Amino acid sequence: MMKKYAVPAIALSCGCVAALIRIRELAEGYDEKGLPNGAAITVILAAFSLAVIAAAIVFALRAASGKECGKSVTEAFAGNTAEHILSAAFAAAASVCGVLIAIKNAGGDTAAKIYGFGAAASALALLGGELLTMGKRNDTAAGTLLALPAVYFAFSMAYAYSAHAADPAIMLCAYKCAAFGFSALFFIYSASFSFFKSAPKLTVAFGLISAFLLVLCIPETAGEAERFFLAFFAASAAARTGRFIGTLYKK
Repeated sequence: MMKKYAVPAIALSCGCVAALIRIRELAEGYDEKGLPNGAAITVILAAFSLAVIAAAIVFALRAASGKECGKSVTEAFAGNTAEHILSAAFAAAASVCGVLIAIKNAGGDTAAKIYGFGAAASALALLGGELLTMGKRNDTAAGTLLALPAVYFAFSMAYAYSAHAADPAIMLCAYKCAAFGFSALFFIYSASFSFFKSAPKLTVAFGLISAFLLVLCIPETAGEAERFFLAFFAASAAARTGRFIGTLYKK
């Protein structure tokens, strides 16, 4: 069982390394306007991130080439009871963080409220999808629930961008926008097993990349609830990707 989680675990570990590099980059890699000041740490982080993303793509191309992956969400992401309980635990923890984010943003503007309540709704949807997948029930509902985190992360990408859109500090949120974008793609391709032709190579690649990038951008995320929210979603993406890889190699 552990073999199929080796690569997702490596992706999370690389995310932790990248997060440590990011902490140093945020401290010394930007000037007062939020622009890169030419520090070597910026190049190191960019090169490391590109190397991890490239490795994830190469692995996905080889792992998913000609493999059977199931024809539905409940088949493609199937696992044993212990695996589903662990994934459900990650989703439940993310749900708690999502509720805290919703409470924190309840008094903000419309975008902040959508961001907050969307966090809670997407995590609860992920939990519901995990429970349906574990019980192998109502595949259409499981796929629909997975689409909600995809929509939320797409909105979060735009929300993160808008915070710096009017000033040069846009460079500061590039990794976060990428993390949310790849996460949206991972969940929409996960949901695709219930609605249209599946794409196993993209599903593996986006799962690994999103797990890596979500961890990477934790240091630049304000608020403990938000940081843990990203961490639990990264763990969930890694766990789901591991189960999917197991399905690919089941035979």
